[in-house]
Amino acid sequence: MKTLANIQGQDAALQHLKNAIESDRMHHGYIFKGPEGVGKRHFALTLATMLLCVKRPERTFIDGCNQCPSCHKMKTLQHPDLLIVEPSGASNTIKINEIREISKFVRNHPFESPHQVIIIDDAHTMTKEASNALLKTLEEPPHWVRMFLVSHRVNRLLDTIRSRGQFVQFKKLRNARLSELVDESLPQVDLATKKLAIELAEGSISRTLSFINEGVLERRQLTLEMIETLDANHPKTINDAVSVLLKSKDRAHASEIVDHLQLIIRDLVGVLSGTRILDDSRRGLLLKKLAESARLNDILKLRIQLSEAKNMISRNGNTTLVFEWLLSEFVDSFTFKKVS
Repeated sequence: MKTLANIQGQDAALQHLKNAIESDRMHHGYIFKGPEGVGKRHFALTLATMLLCVKRPERTFIDGCNQCPSCHKMKTLQHPDLLIVEPSGASNTIKINEIREISKFVRNHPFESPHQVIIIDDAHTMTKEASNALLKTLEEPPHWVRMFLVSHRVNRLLDTIRSRGQFVQFKKLRNARLSELVDESLPQVDLATKKLAIELAEGSISRTLSFINEGVLERRQLTLEMIETLDANHPKTINDAVSVLLKSKDRAHASEIVDHLQLIIRDLVGVLSGTRILDDSRRGLLLKKLAESARLNDILKLRIQLSEAKNMISRNGNTTLVFEWLLSEFVDSFTFKKVS
């Protein structure tokens, strides 16, 4: 069962909801914003368990009792007073029909619990039609409804959605805390792998663990190797690199590669500004070579283009064309030479 004790490094978010619940001034709609993988969905589910528990005294900020029928149903998320909406289908979006289910859901009083809880995960993936359909429910919900919109891209939510929800900010976890959490979950991981995963994860425990468990570090190394093969005098190297990088034909994988490229650019900004000290690893040697031929304006331009590429991929852009364009921009920005 999701518990408050498992929410790490989000004291401000916890205090925000604690104050609201204990003062009986809980808003009907919250927008949980912040980086991916820092506990937003986990907290939403923990609050759902709390609010749906039939034994929890009102105006108390404590976990569900873990004994009543409601808490047992929450263990499998099969509760009649809980509705979770998340992106689906080839477009990986939340469509209007899924939002219409919310309207049907709130027409009835709660079946078992004091409240109904709605969680919209990755709320920024709602289509415009879906967002507009949500407005009435979000603006004038029945008094028993509590809604949590979870998003790491709140700028993509409609202004009308943002204005009707109360924001709760989640922040990146500190590296020291990530290290402790990795030790608890994966005590067998060697120090070098752990340090690299934490560096790449940028404050996200879920990303840290997935980097270690799902071969992400190996794919990152492949990205570095492909960058090294790029040659301004041989355009075919771009096509070859795209073919290797996109071998899986998976959008999540393509987005992950952009993440790796963004980290290279982030480190280059650090090198050029004197805040990043390079080691003798292969990545350090590559960054040194790139920094020797880089101009800050080109780096900043690439940073913008990488964000554009990420958006194009998330909006079902042709990944091959996106990467051909992106790697061409890399070639134009640097003098690529093989690192020996």
